[in-house]
Amino acid sequence: MSSTDTLFGKLRVEDVPAPDAMPFEALGVVGTVETREVANGKVMVTIPLTYRRDGQVDDRTFYARLFVVPAWFDPTFDPATLEPNDRTNYNITMKQKVRGLFIAAGVKEGELDFRALEGRLVGFRTRQQGNDPSRLEVARFFTPRQ
Repeated sequence: MSSTDTLFGKLRVEDVPAPDAMPFEALGVVGTVETREVANGKVMVTIPLTYRRDGQVDDRTFYARLFVVPAWFDPTFDPATLEPNDRTNYNITMKQKVRGLFIAAGVKEGELDFRALEGRLVGFRTRQQGNDPSRLEVARFFTPRQ
């Protein structure tokens, strides 16, 4: 066998399945929320959640990412004007996740100001991403038990 021959050369990287991410539930402290513009007029909102699960020694940070349209934050915005797919995205993102995050953090009325969330404790549950089961996304937020 020469140095250029290999015993393991027949298998390709893409032939080996990626590991499935393991969903979890935890309580996390909201860090500094960041926003940045992405494609198609959307804004990515990144919410760092610092948590520690049972048996862990060190804190970890999960980054919840939400994709929103700035117009959704205008009080005069009417979701009924959206196409069906966009309306579904609005319902999941705004009604469930954004509203759920603020309620979980104890902000039950007032403006949706992400800066007001910093340092607050929230519960969150993750799930596998639909298009990539090796990655997790936030499924929902919930109010921690007192």
